[in-house]
Amino acid sequence: MEGSRDRRDLSAERRAEILEAFASCIRADGLAGSSMRRIAAEAGVSQPLLVHHFGSRAGLVEALVAHVLARYDAALDDAIETLAGGDEEVLLDLLLGGGFTAMVERDDGLFPALHDAASRDEHTRAILVDVYRGFRDDLATQLARLHPQASADECRRVAYGLVCLVEGNELMRELRLPDRRAGDAVALGRSMLRSLTTGAGNPTTGRSALR
Repeated sequence: MEGSRDRRDLSAERRAEILEAFASCIRADGLAGSSMRRIAAEAGVSQPLLVHHFGSRAGLVEALVAHVLARYDAALDDAIETLAGGDEEVLLDLLLGGGFTAMVERDDGLFPALHDAASRDEHTRAILVDVYRGFRDDLATQLARLHPQASADECRRVAYGLVCLVEGNELMRELRLPDRRAGDAVALGRSMLRSLTTGAGNPTTGRSALR
């Protein structure tokens, strides 16, 4: 029994090593240039072993997305917990004031590469859409709890707007704009949250793109 558990642990460790090798290939050659042969060489394994662990290149991409996103889970959970506690300012600071930037910088271009792949590959696109939909839905749930007077659609729109603002803010940071622009993003996020209290900016038509 113990030997079986050791084999499972080794398999998980080997999967993580392969995914880190895949990430290294993307940093060096981009996603399109990271062939199964290139990844196997970087990981020091055979191509058949890649197939054994991941099934296909699509499976490898999906596993890499999950692997990268695991680094964000704790911070996202903390953000949602902060929002559940009613402290929207701390949430905004984490999402737009630098917390996400530090995590994105650690991943050194992996997400832009995955986004680029998603523009051409339906499978990768579906994975990322699910990721952002989950983030939006978690935010919307907590916004509805904090703002019971707001409708579910309003909370979902504001949550979607925050997700878009986070993504756009990180994209603009890559252009090395002045730090004060991050403050502008926080102010905009604060206005979006305030609209749930005041009822301002409450369109009666239109739906979030992440249905």
